[in-house]
Amino acid sequence: MAANRYMRIQVQVEGGVVVDASFATTGCAPCIAAGSLLCEHAIGRPVRELLNVTAEWLEDALGGLPPARQYCAALAIEALQGACQPGKGEG
Repeated sequence: MAANRYMRIQVQVEGGVVVDASFATTGCAPCIAAGSLLCEHAIGRPVRELLNVTAEWLEDALGGLPPARQYCAALAIEALQGACQPGKGEG
């Protein structure tokens, strides 16, 4: 993963379903696109479903990423999975 890359995703969960999601990143345009698409995808979906989303799925949903930017999908997935852990994002 590239140095100095950061992404944070925050989710609001009600009844086990994501009702709102937002992100912040210091990354490049592909990181911004990955965070944006993933947050839009998350809204309205059960948290348990989102824990199974993969970087490969995200890359495909973005229409592919250059090899040097494939870490952007992994960075976004890691941020989403962290936000969806039990006790986080609720309330």
